[in-house]
Amino acid sequence: MNSDVRLLNEIHKNCITAINAISGLLKKTENQKLYDCLFEQMSCYREYANKATRMLEQYGCKPKREDFFDKTTLGFTLYVVGGGRLSAHRLSKILINGSVEGIYDIAGHINSCTDATPASRQLAYSLIGAEEENINKMNEFL
Repeated sequence: MNSDVRLLNEIHKNCITAINAISGLLKKTENQKLYDCLFEQMSCYREYANKATRMLEQYGCKPKREDFFDKTTLGFTLYVVGGGRLSAHRLSKILINGSVEGIYDIAGHINSCTDATPASRQLAYSLIGAEEENINKMNEFL
């Protein structure tokens, strides 16, 4: 159970971090197609976060209340804030990098939570698949 709680909390944290980052980037583009794609990605991350929350509740837990503007998110925010709009090319590179980091993060937690249940591990693998899909979608804007 402890591994499940750890893994599900990491899935939730990963998704909330992505949601926060994307919501900041929505204001940085005038490209409607990219905007729509980002909004769809945010909705997808929300679904994963909600699923992780429901699964945590089965263990009598709630997602860890952490400062979701951790140093990574804060650094990201400081990096993109400033000069107004960003090109679709630049935004897609930022998002691809974020998805790659998300894959590494979740994969590391899958590897460290070897006794997590198949359901928790499947949610984590599914999130990795969503991250890979996001990378493929963002490649269109490079």
